[in-house]
Amino acid sequence: MMTKLITLLLHVVPILFLLTGCACFYGPVGDHTGINELDVDSLAQVDRQMKETLVNYNYISVALIRDGRIILIKSYGHDRLKKKDVYASVSKSVTAMILLQLLQEGKIASLDDEIGRYHPKYKDAVPKDCGENQITFRHLLTHTSGVSHESRLWVHGTLKLEFCPGDDVQYSSHGYGILGDVMEKITGKSYKRLVKDYIGQPINASSFTVLLPFFDAPAGQVASTIEDMARFANAVMEGRYISKDMLYQEVLKQYAEDRHGPIGLGWYCTGVDTLDVAGYHAGSNGRPRAFLAIKPRKKNAVALLGLNRSEKGTHDFGKLTIDLMAIIEGP
Repeated sequence: MMTKLITLLLHVVPILFLLTGCACFYGPVGDHTGINELDVDSLAQVDRQMKETLVNYNYISVALIRDGRIILIKSYGHDRLKKKDVYASVSKSVTAMILLQLLQEGKIASLDDEIGRYHPKYKDAVPKDCGENQITFRHLLTHTSGVSHESRLWVHGTLKLEFCPGDDVQYSSHGYGILGDVMEKITGKSYKRLVKDYIGQPINASSFTVLLPFFDAPAGQVASTIEDMARFANAVMEGRYISKDMLYQEVLKQYAEDRHGPIGLGWYCTGVDTLDVAGYHAGSNGRPRAFLAIKPRKKNAVALLGLNRSEKGTHDFGKLTIDLMAIIEGP
């Protein structure tokens, strides 16, 4: 019992440092700038937008990319420039980038393969009333698997599904937990190791980690500094992880739609097949908040990491991202 308690504390204490209200864990109060290549007027516009949003947050960190170049790294409220913050559900976009690299390497033959082919746990795991319809990688990536979001995952030896695979759409963190589980089986590596090897190492971004190693970590527990988040965004746009053909033809393509927008592979997407094509994902683990938006044809991006003052606080990073992207792109 004591051993289990110690193990739990070792996992939980780091996240308590992240979530605590004590400023000593946040770093010095005030604004802190890492990179700044903005002109005076543009920086003033960014500062105004950030501080209007900051009233609901203990801190917010921002990274702006224009034409493939990081032009601003800045923290508001407290200094988080060298500190790791959790991506929350933006982690799903990271998980997708790992899975698609496994596809490119031939470790997965097709996204339309049944996952039970790669992990025996999921062979014939779909209830019999779905017939021969089994869950594929594409179903999980696009939230069309029927796997519940956070409720009980297994019932009497089969997955508890809200609908048969491919018949509907429902956002599912458990679905990304399953993806992580299958990727671990395919590679023989932990999800945390996969994040380091497939996301951090190719761009020399050493801060990438996984904060809490539970089943749904691939859905919400990836973390890094704000600068490394920006470098991740740039690497996606530059084709460092997957080919640009795959990015445009497979990832940023609408497969389904929910209240958050059109669903691609691990990303929501807009402006498909246009110069303004964009991929984005929001994240909320209660108080920790995140948002990432990329416009790969224009090589522009916005990344945000923050800590809301309340778990029930407003979800305003989406609007903030639109405003910041407008500043990057100009009139």
